[in-house]
Amino acid sequence: MQAEQPPGAAGSTAGPSFWLDPPPEAGPPLEGGSRVEVAIAGGGYAGLCTALELRRRGVAVAVLESELCGFGASGRNAGHLTPTIGKDLPSLLRGFGRERGGALVRLADSAVERVEGLISEHAIDCSYRPYGNVVAGIHMGQAKRLEAAARAGIELGAALRMLEPAELAERELPRSFVCGYLEQRGGVLDPGAYVRGLRAAAIAAGVEVHERTPLLEIDGGPNGLRLRTPRGELHAERLVVATNAYTRMLGTPDGGPVALWVSMLATEPLPLAVRERIGWSGEEGIYTAHEVLESHRLTADGRIVSGSRFVRYGGRDPLPDHDPDVFARIETMMRSRFPEAEEVPVARFWSGPIGCN
Repeated sequence: MQAEQPPGAAGSTAGPSFWLDPPPEAGPPLEGGSRVEVAIAGGGYAGLCTALELRRRGVAVAVLESELCGFGASGRNAGHLTPTIGKDLPSLLRGFGRERGGALVRLADSAVERVEGLISEHAIDCSYRPYGNVVAGIHMGQAKRLEAAARAGIELGAALRMLEPAELAERELPRSFVCGYLEQRGGVLDPGAYVRGLRAAAIAAGVEVHERTPLLEIDGGPNGLRLRTPRGELHAERLVVATNAYTRMLGTPDGGPVALWVSMLATEPLPLAVRERIGWSGEEGIYTAHEVLESHRLTADGRIVSGSRFVRYGGRDPLPDHDPDVFARIETMMRSRFPEAEEVPVARFWSGPIGCN
């Protein structure tokens, strides 16, 4: 099976996102031949966490990353660590029932706990703040929907609660968000620092990590798999594909998941007077209840990071990392939610695909 090289920024002086700018130095590419028990395509959260777990079990592992670890969604997201598995919790309850729906909620909770455990175990300095996230409404017409979602989530065993108007005021949630419920597990972190911490932990555990190593061809045979790269070959008994939205570039028969295109911005650090006018003393992450799904959070150095998602269906052509029209739309969105920051410049825009099945 032939595999295409994914769209990337090899040789670029700018990182793929605010979190990885400037880009870290790439590790060595695969050169010559190597043999492992398990090869992993993709050096993001899924690939690196899988590699760490396999090494814990004594398995010989190599990670092949076409660009830099974290180049894709793992290094471009907003940095919300949340147990949300769907905004429509009442549908989850109706569709799966209390027992199975509750099991899905517990699975999501365990994922948050797993990330927190990895941060602690490997001493990853990623500015993690476990203050939770608020699913918020931007007008009172969304309150009933949010209340229904909170009731369904509580029935399923989720650690969340509706925020009454008095608590919204006490928490100084930004004034654009007028109702919502608090997801008590999780918080916000620096996703670039987290993925680079996973990379360092994987290397320390004995994982072969090869960056700038696109997977060009996959051949199967009686003796396992032969994975061809530009400068070498990797032989493995098994292959784990952890390439998220870039899976389509491998030429798999099903084409990979649908790409949701997420665009983000980060402001310059907020002046103290602006920060005080906005409030947001709880520093919870915020994402919205309406379908476009905005996300907003504060960074450790006092910037607003905001973004939204767009759907691009079908096709295998590379999607643009730079779309001025989309960037203008998300800047307008951010300034409408935070009018106090009208004069604060935007420091960086970025985009990237995430996979959605």
